[in-house]
Amino acid sequence: SQPAAKFDVAPSYHSESIVGALQKSSTAITVNTKFSREVQVEITRDDISRQLLESEKHLNHIDDFFLHTSEPGLLSEGAWDFLQGAKRDGRIRRIGFAGDGQQLSKARADFRFEVFQSTFSIVDQGNFGILRAIESEGRGLQLKRVLGSGLLSKRPLARIRNAIAPTSPYSYRYRLERLESHLKSFGQLLVRDFIQFVTEAFPEADLVVGVSDAEGLREIQRELTQLVYGSPSIIRRLDCSQVIDLWSSLFSGTPAEIPE
Repeated sequence: SQPAAKFDVAPSYHSESIVGALQKSSTAITVNTKFSREVQVEITRDDISRQLLESEKHLNHIDDFFLHTSEPGLLSEGAWDFLQGAKRDGRIRRIGFAGDGQQLSKARADFRFEVFQSTFSIVDQGNFGILRAIESEGRGLQLKRVLGSGLLSKRPLARIRNAIAPTSPYSYRYRLERLESHLKSFGQLLVRDFIQFVTEAFPEADLVVGVSDAEGLREIQRELTQLVYGSPSIIRRLDCSQVIDLWSSLFSGTPAEIPE
């Protein structure tokens, strides 16, 4: 199945109101939000309730609600009961965990988490093993930073090649050869090749578009416009709500119609 594109927001990103405004104009927008805090102490029912209520002030609908960068075991039974009730009431669709490494492994052991979000790209494959295990269990999987936090869309191929560890568990030499051949023929790299690398590794995963603030959303818009159309002059003719069409066109290979 073709991967879906989702917006990834959080109160700490100061982005819920930005994407919430887009939800009002498009039913195609799917949004996740997160509970996160730096202090590693027990997370109570009231903690989760307050944040979910605050998120609902900005977002018309919440798809997945993630515990983010916290030890999974800190989620109290009261917090779990509240989240499961919120799911039954239709306030959220799924309960998830977002993180990497050992935290991700710990969360996988708790089957109350239905969906997981983590990083994966051709230059960041450290979570490959645990992500493959999650996928094999039939649980939800979302991948973020699939362009290496901008590395793959902004750097020369030589620097990309150097960033890929020789011991990467999922590193296709033919993919690099294909990219090099493309570079010689056309003088540029296609971001679709990097996205295809990710979607071939995890065919059922959703890809996540992270939004930190209004300028972050506009930066996504600018980059996708250049990648899809190859023309910065088009930027002036696009508004933020059309970033969804641009992102989706990267998967389908068919550029979205340029608005007049």
